[in-house]
Amino acid sequence: MPHRMPLYYVAQTQSFEPTPKSMETPVLNEIRLLEGNFNSNHPDREWEARSDFSARCFTPLAASPPLPATALTLGSRIISKGLGWENFEVPYVLIPTGYEEWATEILNKHSLNLKGDEPGTDYLYGAIFCSLGKYLVAPCLLKSLLERWDPHTNTFVFPRGERTITLLDMHKMAGLPIEGEIYDEFIPQDDQLDPSLLLYPKVLSILLEKWRALELKGEMSFQDWCNHFHNSQEGLSGFEGDESVLLYKAAFLALWLCCFAIIGGGPNIRPSVLVMASWMALGRRYALAQPALCSLYYSLRIISTDPIGPAHSKRPWPIHYLIGWMGIYLKSIFDEKTRNPRPFSCPYPSKRPVLLSTIFRTPKYFNPKDAHAFMCQDRKLLWYAYRPRNVINNPHTPSDSDKKAFYLWVRRGMLPWRRATFNENFCIIEPYHPERVARQFRLYQVVPYAPFRNLITKKDVGVSYAFWEQLLHPVKDLHPFPNELRFGILSLLWVHSHLKFVKPFRSILERLSDGNIYGSVNIADQMDKYKNRVPKGLNPRDLDSDDLTLVRKVPQQRQQQFILSVENQLTAIDEPWKKVLYGLLGIQTDFASGSDQHISQNHEEGSASHPVLIENPSAQENLMDNQVIAPGANNGKRQLSPASSEKEKEPPAKRSINFSVENEVNSSAQLPIDSEQQSIHNSEAHMAAPAKVSGLGRLNKAYIDVTKQTLSETFAGLDASTLRDPSLRSELSAIAEELPENIPALFEVKQRLIQLIAVSGRLQLADNEFKHASEQNEVHIASTKQELASLEETIKVSVRDRQMIAAKCSEQEKLVASLTAQLNAATQELESFKKEEEQLNKVYSEQEANVQKCNGILDGATNSFNAANLEFQAKIDRLEQESTDLFKTLEK
Repeated sequence: MPHRMPLYYVAQTQSFEPTPKSMETPVLNEIRLLEGNFNSNHPDREWEARSDFSARCFTPLAASPPLPATALTLGSRIISKGLGWENFEVPYVLIPTGYEEWATEILNKHSLNLKGDEPGTDYLYGAIFCSLGKYLVAPCLLKSLLERWDPHTNTFVFPRGERTITLLDMHKMAGLPIEGEIYDEFIPQDDQLDPSLLLYPKVLSILLEKWRALELKGEMSFQDWCNHFHNSQEGLSGFEGDESVLLYKAAFLALWLCCFAIIGGGPNIRPSVLVMASWMALGRRYALAQPALCSLYYSLRIISTDPIGPAHSKRPWPIHYLIGWMGIYLKSIFDEKTRNPRPFSCPYPSKRPVLLSTIFRTPKYFNPKDAHAFMCQDRKLLWYAYRPRNVINNPHTPSDSDKKAFYLWVRRGMLPWRRATFNENFCIIEPYHPERVARQFRLYQVVPYAPFRNLITKKDVGVSYAFWEQLLHPVKDLHPFPNELRFGILSLLWVHSHLKFVKPFRSILERLSDGNIYGSVNIADQMDKYKNRVPKGLNPRDLDSDDLTLVRKVPQQRQQQFILSVENQLTAIDEPWKKVLYGLLGIQTDFASGSDQHISQNHEEGSASHPVLIENPSAQENLMDNQVIAPGANNGKRQLSPASSEKEKEPPAKRSINFSVENEVNSSAQLPIDSEQQSIHNSEAHMAAPAKVSGLGRLNKAYIDVTKQTLSETFAGLDASTLRDPSLRSELSAIAEELPENIPALFEVKQRLIQLIAVSGRLQLADNEFKHASEQNEVHIASTKQELASLEETIKVSVRDRQMIAAKCSEQEKLVASLTAQLNAATQELESFKKEEEQLNKVYSEQEANVQKCNGILDGATNSFNAANLEFQAKIDRLEQESTDLFKTLEK
């Protein structure tokens, strides 16, 4: 079931990799370009050329003209489709009652692994702190900005350039990490949740069990979740100490991820987010800026492509990021800073996200015309919102880490957000085009590349692994860094292309100035027409050639090499965390490297792969580098404090581990049967050792006898094959939990049992891995056999086709020969006909001459006849006159 597997495993069956060219991006160079600018004073020419300059920009330069040729904004759709903003309300996310108190409790008491590794750095503390406030905006100003959103480029379109929310903004503004492990939402299979398998934290199975128990029609509301784990703390009942702290912390992180950091799926806890929250509670670090920005882009796509209207969708979306971005890039949209800001009962983050500058600010009022006029004034909008000192520690000599972060911000690519459910794989992938907004990074603006196309997929979710690899790939060659003194220069080619790009949108700006509250089409008719129709671009689809620009399918001959590479990468990431999970099982051992009880942090490789183990997490959580403000009354809630002094005498729940040969076999897959039987024999032998029986000792002896009998029955028939049985391991775990630790004879037995349980878990894990590998090999062999059979059948068909073609060729050759003979005969006949035609033409010419001669004679005869006829008629007329005269004479 791929939807119940981590992305690393999905990638092994759906193999995609970044193209070599995409791994080299971004490439910044200094080249000579002709500078250009807008010319608002010239009515006939809106641009002006200037001298050439040395530009720090993306290379190679994009082909001209750029695509798309014109902007396709939401405002353009509103005018062309007759849409309106009926029933629009600012879609603020409803934070559940009790959230602020819960977040404050986490930041005050359980924030150790939420902070940075060095003074002045941060991981999630600042991002969680940002969720404590409210962010408000003027509705008309928000609508005017949304009308400029182009879902094809994921940018806001303005007359003098494009702007957008970038990864730089998500990091600097919201405090979200841009580096770390791949963020991957999925729901593991139930048989993989056993803690002894060392695959997932034990708290994950608890959270999933709670979610299933509380969900209603497949949904778990924010408020019900908050009530269960914090307001009533019913969800913590039955859990104590470190386990209670981890559960409390993981439940909060799940809520924070769903209602503030990465919003999607309505006002509900996504069950797929629980695996991320469980690991993050232990200190595992993930790159959150990319999926958070993807969720924002996806929300803006839904709004700007809804066929019914931009206000039709009532789903919550991360509008706080957009409001914070507006407060940073748009001048004077809020009233003066609050004089008496709302106090927080937890310390401010050592590295404050810029989003805090807009917290609890009162927005200025804008009517539709004022908002439209504001957006049309370029001087009201900033291009680069962060001062150099806020971006790098030393403006003159930026460090490699500063450059590394910068090149991750400006790397164009696709932002993946996997959201697998209980039943299906699902992944949203949004394009990211920093080259279109180069001035926001203090770079020079040149003609941008053709934009990528968004992707929603259920079938090819493995492609998101390749997109993640391309986004997080470290930059080997740190190219030129932006100039802090001179930036934002435009190339003349870009000015020309942008004027064409924005021209259709500029032509409708005046028609957007009245706010378009009501469209020309009836919204009820639109709802009936598009009732069950999903807008184009929001339907899951198959991959095509346009999607394989940054990534490609792994060739068949490199499949095994690719799978091995992914497995090695997964092993390198998971192994340190398996040690953490191993330690949480309560085994008293030491690391093979010595008595040091921590795994040292490696800042170059990132904290995600190198966790820190702490002897007493609940006690160490209070060691904050800031001054902690004492919390108020507990309101009757059970305090999640360190264990009492009596419990401190017990062995710690979390211990450092020794993977040396004396305490554990290095590879459970090659564990000799003798070693397991020896462990069992040692346990039995220790129980059979004589003990002094007196007073309480008789009770201890009785308890030991009963335990010995129980273990003897359990150990009957136990060997390496039965040790893999999960039910047997559960039985051993139950026995180990029941064994007291205050009886010395049983304490060692309990520790050996725990070791045996751990070996059993590793055996099952190895067995599962072997089965998984065997299944993959079988699938590969079956696929290869199928391909071979297909090739053989293809060869047979090819042979038959070749024979048929040869026969047809022979027939055609005969036909060609016959036709050639016929052609020759026809050619001779044609020549004979031509000669006859010449003779006939000659005879015809002679006859035609005779005809003309006869016509001449006939014309002469006709003329003579006509003349004689006229003469004869004249004579008749005279005779008739004479006869008439004679008659008149006779009558007299």
